[in-house]
Amino acid sequence: MLTFKTRRAAGSDAKDLCAVINSAYRGEPSKEGWTSEADLVGGLRIDLAGVSELLGLEKNHFIVAVNDADGLLGSVHVIEEAAGVLYFGLLAVNPKFQTAGIGKRLLAEVEKLAQVQGARKIRIMVLNVRDELISYYERRGFRLSGQEEKFPFEELLKVKGLKLVEMVKDLGPVT
Repeated sequence: MLTFKTRRAAGSDAKDLCAVINSAYRGEPSKEGWTSEADLVGGLRIDLAGVSELLGLEKNHFIVAVNDADGLLGSVHVIEEAAGVLYFGLLAVNPKFQTAGIGKRLLAEVEKLAQVQGARKIRIMVLNVRDELISYYERRGFRLSGQEEKFPFEELLKVKGLKLVEMVKDLGPVT
């Protein structure tokens, strides 16, 4: 069994964050796991400048999963969008470790953070054709909200007409 701990990312994690995110979503390494978008979208998922920018923004942070032997195993980006609403994205796990429970644990950390911050809802945007990913979030209590938006980087699409669909999880009233 793989052991790891979670913590908030530091600026010194930027390069490793970029590598894990891109390996989980795009390019040949991503095809080792089940979260790959490589056949749908080209290019990098994020670059080092983008990660560094997110790390420096107020109300933004990454939660990372790490261990001494393998380093940074996975991450999730979280931002407080509005009172009572947390958005998360870039949930990424190194494809070599995608069946070790890291994603599930990172998602639990997002929910824990939401409770600490008094959020009533957490949300994510997912590519509309990623049925297995939508099912993954549904099994964890998320539902499709009916909201969708155009994919913001159309020039990277390998499949035309892809959209982002919103999934939400209501956490109930703050007690």
